[in-house]
Amino acid sequence: MPDPNIKTAQTQFWSLGLQREVARNTIVELSYSGAHGVHLYDIENINQFGAGQLYLGDPLVTTADPATGAPCPFYNFATGGAECATQPNSQYAAINMRGSLGSSSYHALNVKFQTQNLRKHGSEPGYKLHLVAYAG
Repeated sequence: MPDPNIKTAQTQFWSLGLQREVARNTIVELSYSGAHGVHLYDIENINQFGAGQLYLGDPLVTTADPATGAPCPFYNFATGGAECATQPNSQYAAINMRGSLGSSSYHALNVKFQTQNLRKHGSEPGYKLHLVAYAG
């Protein structure tokens, strides 16, 4: 079931690169790239215990489950007692709703060192070193 107020997912990308020749036929390159996403699609179970109180305004019973008469299975450390949180629809284990509460973040730093040996025929690569760091 989709959220009736679902928002359009958005993602922004950016990058920056610097390259410098530090010696003959030797370059150093430093580049950064990043991305940020908002309103990404997610799935939420709206039939969890406690959702009856949240969505339907069910009263919080602290003695026994009114539907089955069983003792309350949840202990509230704040109040020091048991609480019977209810599901909106107890005949189903889960009811998934697609929403737009997801987000993402990506950052990468790439360092490149490259040198070429031009003494032989043509251009052949000598050494390449790539260091990549990811965060987020």
